[in-house]
Order: sequence, then C-alpha cells, then structure tokens
Amino acid sequence: MAAFDEGLEKIGSLISVLTWRKIALFTVLITILGFSLAIFENRNAVYNFVSQITLSRESIMPKRLSKLSSEQIDEVVRKLDLVAGIQITLVDFQRNTRIITYTSIDDKGLLAVYAAFANKAPVELPLFNNDVINNKRLVDLVNGEFICNPYKETIAATLVPDSVAYIHTLCANAIPPFYGQFTGIIGLYLRRQPTPVEIDQIRAISKTLGLIVFQNDLR
Repeated sequence: MAAFDEGLEKIGSLISVLTWRKIALFTVLITILGFSLAIFENRNAVYNFVSQITLSRESIMPKRLSKLSSEQIDEVVRKLDLVAGIQITLVDFQRNTRIITYTSIDDKGLLAVYAAFANKAPVELPLFNNDVINNKRLVDLVNGEFICNPYKETIAATLVPDSVAYIHTLCANAIPPFYGQFTGIIGLYLRRQPTPVEIDQIRAISKTLGLIVFQNDLR
C-alpha cells in the first residue's frame, strides 16, 4: 500500500511539473505572439526606425577628398588634353541630394565660369527630379553602366550655361565602378566628341579613378 501511495505521489509530482512547464511554455508563447503582433501592427514605424539608423550611417559623407585621390584626378586632367575637367559628386539617397565634393579643371576659361557658379550655387543639388532623362541616366549609373552624353543636354549645362562653350561631351561612371554599392558619380568633361578608342580610354580612366576614390575616401 505504501508503495502504491508513493507511486501516486510521484505521478502527482510529475503531473504538477508538467503542468507548470505547460503554463510557462504557454506564457512564453503568448508573450512572443503579443510581441510579434505589436511589431506587425507597427511595422511601418519599426521599418522607418531601422531604416533611419542604417541610412543615417550611410549618409555621413566626407566633403573633401584625400590628397592621394585629388592628386590622381589632377594628374589625369593635366595630362589628357581631351579632358577639360573631372568632378566627383557624392549622393545621399535618403535626402535625395547630390553634393559636389571635388572639381579639377585645367582650362582657365572654364575654371572662371565654374568659380562664378560655385560662389552662388547651393551646397546640395537634387538627385532625382522631374527630368525623366536625368532620372534614367542616374538609374543607368546605379546599375554600373558607363555613359556618355552631349554636354548641352545635361543638367550641368542647365546649371552652368556658359560652360557649354568649353565642354562637348560628359562621360560618367558610378563610384565605385560596379553594381551594389553606389555612393557617387565621377564625371569627365570632354572638350570634343571622343573617338571610339578614346571612349574606351575614358571608360578605363573613370573606373580606375572611381575605385581609387572609393577605396581612399568612402570605405
């Protein structure tokens, strides 16, 4: 009889343990479900909060290039007669802005025109706007494409109309020169229409300089 009572006591203890475990597990499940439901109902706020943290970190952009990068750019402008100037522009997707970070110009006339623009230009310019052609070109750059267009058809020509007298073609490439980490744009301003061979040379130069800027200043 004592053995039987002892057995019942063990069974009762086991049932009690199992019951408490079930209660604890049920409580945990309810908590998880409640938390998940709260996140789902406030998913937009949560997404915006997380995005804000990520984008704010990505939006911290240097306003000046390193000496190593600027010297490499200046050297290309000095040595290549075809190139009237090179400009580095960094982008901020969160704020839909572009910031001109560095400009190298070897032509005195163009330099004077650009200086007059820089003195009165806003620090930041819109990235995407209501110009469909501009937006398409930006998408091409984001996708890692190298593009060349008549300068007079670009936004730069609209902003600095007097520069049309010095620039014929604007070629550009993404920084860095590959898909997935689009941070900025390198623009090469050409004095005349480039030949197919020269386009290949400009493409190689723009990719090399874009990679140098990315490695020295943006990583």
